[in-house]
Amino acid sequence: VSSQGRTVLFVSHNLTAVQSLCQKIVWLHHGRIVKMGEPSEVIQAYLGSTMETASERVWSFDDAPGNDQVRLRRVAARPVDGTVSDVITTQTPVALEFEYWNLVPGQYLDLYITIENDQGATVFNNYPALEPNWHDKPFPKGLFRSICYLPAELLNARNYRVRALFFKDARSMIYKTGNLLEISVQSEHSELLLGFYRSEGMIHPPRLDWTTELLREGDADSVEQDVAKTSMTQ
Repeated sequence: VSSQGRTVLFVSHNLTAVQSLCQKIVWLHHGRIVKMGEPSEVIQAYLGSTMETASERVWSFDDAPGNDQVRLRRVAARPVDGTVSDVITTQTPVALEFEYWNLVPGQYLDLYITIENDQGATVFNNYPALEPNWHDKPFPKGLFRSICYLPAELLNARNYRVRALFFKDARSMIYKTGNLLEISVQSEHSELLLGFYRSEGMIHPPRLDWTTELLREGDADSVEQDVAKTSMTQ
């Protein structure tokens, strides 16, 4: 299509796809143009207008997300050794807390979480397969709290969204939430002082093992001659 000079109208809420496929985008709100231009510029403006960080949310029982089988009471994101008002950086171990009512005695519940970046792309999902107390056991009727612990240096310096899904009997989804939390992860002060650039990846750059060795000392011509002589004698 592009080779024939035709214009294609691509309509989507997937911001990653929009940014990769489009050369110019239009942000519409209630049928009116809010902003039009380069994808990165318009997307950042859109995200800035819609995304507010919310590190804790609490609901009354009647207003809580859920149904007749399970209902949320509270969700929060905080440093493992801190409170929801503390700043989260790339070096901060994070606790994601979920308090919820099990309304059906005896059902086997599993809480799945999905972490998305600020453009809606999935970073990872997880569930408590190794949780020692209640995984693969029948839940009595009552209020539960599950905490997912994220290690330091997992999340990059950017904004993230948290969603949740509840399953029963390890196979039947009984409830799926919308966005529950908006987490803002900041660069560690020491990283900024050292001049580290902000990585574009979804997760924090891992500390991978590297090795470097000097193969031959000298200028390029002499090294190449030595290599050629060595190859001829082998």
